[in-house]
Amino acid sequence: MRLDGRGVTHAEHRDRHPAQADDAHTFTAAGSSGKVGPNLDQLPAYAQKAGQPLDPYTLGAITSPPPKYVPPGFPTNVMPTTFGSTLKPQELADLVAFLTQKS
Repeated sequence: MRLDGRGVTHAEHRDRHPAQADDAHTFTAAGSSGKVGPNLDQLPAYAQKAGQPLDPYTLGAITSPPPKYVPPGFPTNVMPTTFGSTLKPQELADLVAFLTQKS
């Protein structure tokens, strides 16, 4: 599966950024089943509960955690707060596009 933008595959992204979302979140498209953070397959529902469009909700959750809505049972202080400054704008755009893709 390819990320938008530069056409980076999930495997290539994982190789460049090991131990990020794979171990923390469940996300079917990535083959990950982490349980530390919320299930990313449910991002559209989370954005709706936050009253935000999907893309801005997802970007904000990555760059300025915690987002407006965090599912019950998950802590609000676990997501790293550095992704907004450590990922390049294109990497952020690619990641948001990958996470918000339609199945």
